[in-house]
Amino acid sequence: MNNHNPIPPKIALQLFRWFCHPEYVEDIEGDLLERFDRRTKNNNPFYAKWKFIMDVIVLFRPGLLRPFEGTQKLNHYGMIKHYSKVGWRNILRNKTDSIINIIGLSTGMAICLVTLVFVRYESTFDHHHELSDRTYRVVQHTKRSDQGFFWNTTAYPLAKALRNDLPGLS
Repeated sequence: MNNHNPIPPKIALQLFRWFCHPEYVEDIEGDLLERFDRRTKNNNPFYAKWKFIMDVIVLFRPGLLRPFEGTQKLNHYGMIKHYSKVGWRNILRNKTDSIINIIGLSTGMAICLVTLVFVRYESTFDHHHELSDRTYRVVQHTKRSDQGFFWNTTAYPLAKALRNDLPGLS
């Protein structure tokens, strides 16, 4: 039987020591190393190292982070957590109003996005051509009784007639 003890991954241990709050490092590191030793005895070393890395990643959360130097010790995480709880409780308490507000907000955002896409499409139409500033559209104007209509279709021979009559047209 192999008597040598495998060591935990150095990078994961250094990462843990770097991000963990100094008051918690000793206790949590001891627990991590005990779990690593127990896993190496019961399972293969590769599995134990992999689980050690996963344990370190799971410990990466706001409550255990090292405080930033040069900043005040403000707990913004607690404020956001509190606002999230209050908001969620209000949504659950006023379900009908919340559903109406959420549907209205999502509908408004969708209409705004569709309008922006449409305006962009219309304002950049035919800009992929080299001479887009010299591109024109020929329409047919038809008058019936008191109304006038514009059609985007014209007679087929019109293109040949325009090329013959207007020499600068290509």
